[in-house]
Amino acid sequence: MDTASKKAALRSQLRAARKAITPEARQELEAAFADRLIELPEIKDARCIGVYYAEYSELDLTVTIEKLRAQIPDVSIVYPLVTSTTEMVFARFEAGDDLSELCNPKRLFTEFADVRLVEPADLDVLLLPGVGFDKRGYRLGQGGGYYDRYLPQLRKDCVTIGTAFDEQIVDEVPINEYDQSVDYLVTPTQVVKLA
Repeated sequence: MDTASKKAALRSQLRAARKAITPEARQELEAAFADRLIELPEIKDARCIGVYYAEYSELDLTVTIEKLRAQIPDVSIVYPLVTSTTEMVFARFEAGDDLSELCNPKRLFTEFADVRLVEPADLDVLLLPGVGFDKRGYRLGQGGGYYDRYLPQLRKDCVTIGTAFDEQIVDEVPINEYDQSVDYLVTPTQVVKLA
């Protein structure tokens, strides 16, 4: 089986495991995740944090973002926007913006107010969603390659953090030459420093 086929099979398995988490358990797990994440020194020192709008039963960062804003009042929280079939950027949003619409990966933005755009070099921390992660920190994404193309643009000292439920952690994710590992893996029960 080739790498693409292995990834597709693993995606199917891990999506099912993630989707099987009950809403009640999910609420508790997401709160536990937030508590673990905000204790990282790199988070406490960050001024610009890239996050994501949860879809496809991903770990929801709503509680995490509330805690980040409370703990670091002047932190800038930025979200990804898909700008082409291969590229994404990060942008600031305002209260009242419909993130479910704006951060929809199926919607392409060809024009967006430049004042809201954030250069990759401005990010101190980037939280990455994933269908799964392995114990080496490699990520299995949705398959579009957006993060794989974005990560090389970051500063070398930008901290990348894989976010997942424990059910999404496997021994090994099939990888190719474009895949990059994250610096940390954070789940509701553990923080693993990888770099």
